[in-house]
Amino acid sequence: MLCWLHLYETQGKYPEAQEDLSFARTEYYQKRIDQLQRRYISAIKALGQVRRLLRVPSQSVQVNIAEQQVNGSERLTP
Repeated sequence: MLCWLHLYETQGKYPEAQEDLSFARTEYYQKRIDQLQRRYISAIKALGQVRRLLRVPSQSVQVNIAEQQVNGSERLTP
């Protein structure tokens, strides 16, 4: 949430001050916005991974041994 807020604030300030900025300051704002966007996207990806891990129940392993398998249509003969 803080990543989004920081990005939103910086993107909001940039157009307001754009006409009074030097070239170097404009470059700074552009680089800063790019950094904040990368951080925001990275945070979204991490959140998605955590949510996927929390949603998936622990998976059990099923082992089928062919000699012991019995299909419902087959009858066992002694």
